[in-house]
Amino acid sequence: MKHTLKTSLFVGLAALGLTAVVGSTTAKPAAAKLYARITSNQQLTTDPTTRNVTFTGNNALYTKAGTLRGARIIASGTSLGTLAAANTAGSNVRAYRVATTNRGSVYYKVVTFDGQYRGWIYGGTSTGTFGGGITPYATTQDATAPDAKTQFKLIDGALAETTNQVVYDAPANTQYQVGATPTITNLANYKDATFTVTKAVTNPRDNTTWYQLASSNADLNGKWVNKGNVTEAKPANTNTSDNSVTVVYLDGENGTNNPVDKANQTFTTTDTSTKAGQVAASSFVNADKLSLQDFAKKHVPAGYTFVSFGNDNAVFGGTQYVAVVKAK
Repeated sequence: MKHTLKTSLFVGLAALGLTAVVGSTTAKPAAAKLYARITSNQQLTTDPTTRNVTFTGNNALYTKAGTLRGARIIASGTSLGTLAAANTAGSNVRAYRVATTNRGSVYYKVVTFDGQYRGWIYGGTSTGTFGGGITPYATTQDATAPDAKTQFKLIDGALAETTNQVVYDAPANTQYQVGATPTITNLANYKDATFTVTKAVTNPRDNTTWYQLASSNADLNGKWVNKGNVTEAKPANTNTSDNSVTVVYLDGENGTNNPVDKANQTFTTTDTSTKAGQVAASSFVNADKLSLQDFAKKHVPAGYTFVSFGNDNAVFGGTQYVAVVKAK
């Protein structure tokens, strides 16, 4: 009786279209994640100096375009924003490739000037502008150059450097992979070289000012030097009785007052109006802005100390005597 009832129920349900296969299910697959794909990837060929940028901090740096399968973060947007504000060599960035995706997004491949970070970053929706995670950045700003006729030379401290960190092909840290001039290896070779300044710029990252040089010395012509490494090349005056005073150092040891051997110096004023017999007053200075007495003190012979001036009111064409004693 039970079997007959079950059979009847099954037939009835089948007639109504309500049958189901016991224990059978059909699972609907989950939708696969859709990744972007690259439609263009090209080397940038415009003037490299127009492709200097800095990070905005709005987007992260990736190993590949951020919406591609397998893209990994190299540095977060927050980290890049901090780097941009640090004002170091790593704060300046060069863009050198551009890629677009099928979604219309533009990504730039960039590298920091110090080489520490390299990767892809979102750059907006136009290949003609920098946007998103990067923005154009001027690595130099125009500064006031000295008079174009003024002659300069390298300071002694720069000439004494054993490696060239003085003469550059571009101001330091303002262009990617452009630094100190590699062909200049011995700065002492340029002790007599003079030059004028054709342009001055400031690096806004460190506020240093750089001069571009014009020189008859081909090694220096067109190069860049930090403002602090140059000094005005003052023309040497010809010593005459009208503009110079001989400084004689007298050794006061045991009251002898004999001239110190080979210690005489010549003070020469830059003033062109003086005449022989005129008192060499303190208002008359030499090329180093020293008066006669300051000059005499500065050039006391090695191994001696200053005692006093042997005569007052020394005159041009005459002699300034200086008493010294051997240092104890």
